[in-house]
Amino acid sequence: MSQLHWDLIKFPSTRGNSPSSEFAVWLICFTGAVLAAIGSVSPWANVSGERFIDDRIERFSVYGTVGDGDATLILALISCFLILWRIVLPRTSSFVPAIAAVLLLVIAVVGMLNWADVSHIPGVYEPGKYFRSGATVGWGLILVTVSSAIAASSLAYQIWRQELR
Repeated sequence: MSQLHWDLIKFPSTRGNSPSSEFAVWLICFTGAVLAAIGSVSPWANVSGERFIDDRIERFSVYGTVGDGDATLILALISCFLILWRIVLPRTSSFVPAIAAVLLLVIAVVGMLNWADVSHIPGVYEPGKYFRSGATVGWGLILVTVSSAIAASSLAYQIWRQELR
């Protein structure tokens, strides 16, 4: 059995990886980081509350920048820069995308923690103003959590593929 044949059997996932398919995965990673940055400044919670004074129901949105959105925005922008650095300079070591993957993973964990307990996002509960209030997850928090998790896993896949070469 020739060495070439053995390599194709041993690592079937590296067969047929064209530069365009590799670029597509990097583009998915970059898009996920950009979407995480957009979601960081978008509504993280939709709140409705019954007021004490006149029993009217008030509805409003709480944006991510009120709480953890500032931190996720900074981490997402740093990740965008690191991924773009890797796209422009392909000979960069795998350390650069690894840092971006860790930052995106941190963003995903922050998103999951806020998603699990939406009522404790700053600005949702205003004591003394509402008799009853309820909060639901906003589209920005969903976008931050899902896009950063997809981008982090895609980066991990790219790093793994790069190390097999």
